[in-house]
Amino acid sequence: MTTATKIIERAAQDGIKATLWEKGGKCRIYARGQKGMNIFLECDGTGDEIEGAAMRIVCNTRQHQNWIKSQVAEHREAFAGLFHAYVVEMYEDLGPQPNGYGPDINEMVDEARAYFNGENR
Repeated sequence: MTTATKIIERAAQDGIKATLWEKGGKCRIYARGQKGMNIFLECDGTGDEIEGAAMRIVCNTRQHQNWIKSQVAEHREAFAGLFHAYVVEMYEDLGPQPNGYGPDINEMVDEARAYFNGENR
């Protein structure tokens, strides 16, 4: 588990301004994107104990479907650091393989660590 503060601070290292939002049992970490674009981590748990998260990008405009798809793809790439920040913080104590996680989790962690080490930017 990790905290929203750690994720927000790590994302700031990539130039992403993010804020925590909690209401009605929901927890999200929002990043500032272009007008009409909502970029956030939808988190399981609370800001003090995040147990899991998924990246969400929502386009709130009335445009052609192809334009919306292109904007979502652009924002997914531009804000990849937010998700990588979550992964690095969530699995900060993960050691080398074998470690009890499957190859998909290990690959995701390796990719996120490489991103913040400047290898995949």
